[in-house]
Amino acid sequence: WKGTQKMKLICFATILYLVRDLVPSNVSLCCFSSIKKYALSLYNDNVDSFTPDLFSVYVFAAYFFFLVIGSHIVPGKTHLGVKLKDGSRIAYKINGLQLFIILIAAFFGGAYYGYWKASVLAANACKLFSVCMIVSVVASTWLYIQGASNPDPNSHLPASGNFINDWVMGTTLNPRFLGLDMKFFWLRPSMMGWILINFSIAAKQLEEQGQLSHGMILYQLFAFIYTFDYFYFEELMTSTWDIIAENFGFMLVFGDLVFIQFFFGITGWRALAGTEMHLSALQQATCFAVFFIGYFIFRICNKQKHDFKQNSNQMIWGKTPRTINGRLLFSGFWGFARHINYLGDVMIGLGFALPAYYSGGGCLSFFYPVYLAILLIHRDWRDQAKCAEKYGAVWKQYVAQVPWAIIPGIY
Repeated sequence: WKGTQKMKLICFATILYLVRDLVPSNVSLCCFSSIKKYALSLYNDNVDSFTPDLFSVYVFAAYFFFLVIGSHIVPGKTHLGVKLKDGSRIAYKINGLQLFIILIAAFFGGAYYGYWKASVLAANACKLFSVCMIVSVVASTWLYIQGASNPDPNSHLPASGNFINDWVMGTTLNPRFLGLDMKFFWLRPSMMGWILINFSIAAKQLEEQGQLSHGMILYQLFAFIYTFDYFYFEELMTSTWDIIAENFGFMLVFGDLVFIQFFFGITGWRALAGTEMHLSALQQATCFAVFFIGYFIFRICNKQKHDFKQNSNQMIWGKTPRTINGRLLFSGFWGFARHINYLGDVMIGLGFALPAYYSGGGCLSFFYPVYLAILLIHRDWRDQAKCAEKYGAVWKQYVAQVPWAIIPGIY
């Protein structure tokens, strides 16, 4: 847990460092001995830019409750999640894709008819960042109080009694809010918000330069494909580690609402900061190859794992699934590495970063995939420890069968 806590604190400080691109600042990182001091100076020197105003609060509230109401009233099929400890299964309404399309239409429709500029989110990014930080802290505190007063029998990580630990890691597996499974819903404002901020950054480049750079176009395209795919296959999320095993506390609340919206988007800001408007054919081909190879690995292997969890007899690549003791899958992509999906995820991150880097965004363009790689390696360590304890000798057989953790032949 201590490693996870430190990584989240580092992530928070890093975001503060990176969002310096959003506001004018003469402060240099070299003037301070740590990112923490830099982050504090950034707030002090740009307090007005980061201080929420009524407009930013209204924007977030309207956006959030639009998604809450839409999650209830927009039609969608019902999907049953995995079986919990008490034998129950949560019914999820799968309508994220419909909401995503409606939201984009409303955003650009409002801009077209002059209700707001498409660049409005980019112009208010720092204030919205602060609003999301406040919401994350308040929501995490509410979740802690709810979990402490009503222990969750389905939780895989019971409350430790340590306030900081339980507040960060969470005390409830599947908390509910306004009639929705909070953990499943929370990714909607996060993923959709990231895309809307991306569009707003692109609109800002159009306003400032009169055209979109090749790097900006590729980044926007890849990010949109990734998010559209997420909501198209939204039901697959119900069988992921975050949903079935992790309690919902500050780690996930902050990770979704702040990290996804503002850390993923750093690549877009780096593309905006770049001065190179045109990429060579080789550079464009490299971007496409890295992104789509990663996307193929990520999507196919996650679908294989989801299908196996739903039906252990589901054919994989035309063959009966091979398992250890009927529990641990090593067919399809899962025969190459125990977390082959992490490889696809990092390659997708590289696909986001390369267009910004080629546009002149500098090495910071790679901050997201580098951080993601560190995060996923750390998660792999945690997962191995938990699985070794859970499966015992069966896990040893599985590791012998699939010796590579993430990258076949390397790690």
